[in-house]
Amino acid sequence: MKTPDAPDEASGRPNKSQEKRETQALRDLVQQLIALPPGKLHALSLDDTLRAGVSDAKKMKRAALARQMRYLTGLMRQADVDLIARELEAMSRPHRREVQAFHRLEQWREVLIAGDERLLDDLVDRHGADRQQLRQLVRNARRERERELAPKAARLLFKYLADLPPAAGD
Repeated sequence: MKTPDAPDEASGRPNKSQEKRETQALRDLVQQLIALPPGKLHALSLDDTLRAGVSDAKKMKRAALARQMRYLTGLMRQADVDLIARELEAMSRPHRREVQAFHRLEQWREVLIAGDERLLDDLVDRHGADRQQLRQLVRNARRERERELAPKAARLLFKYLADLPPAAGD
């Protein structure tokens, strides 16, 4: 008995359900390409025909777009789909270093508001922070938190920390 996803032994090709799934995956990839801004589109490893077709599709509506999608899906069959998918994935996820830096800044802000003088001294020594301004921002954020106000001062403290130059070892 033949299983639903097994290749058709007589023709040596996948069955229709498998072909439909593959076509849908290509169609989804084409939709992602059409949704990209032009700058990111040019950063991908696409051949000129595919890139031009995607650019044209951005200007189309309804039936014309549907025809263009079918055309592009056909072109994708000859393209390196795995490479394009990996490049799209790399573009869509935030960069790990940026996320780590953001979390470090949040942690610094919380530690400063909690009253850690060693971190304040370290920021002044290693990053060239203005001690008086940093103390004022911390004091305002602490007061704001005690009064349960909106975190305007905490945001200002975060922005100040983000604008500090990196230390020599960073």
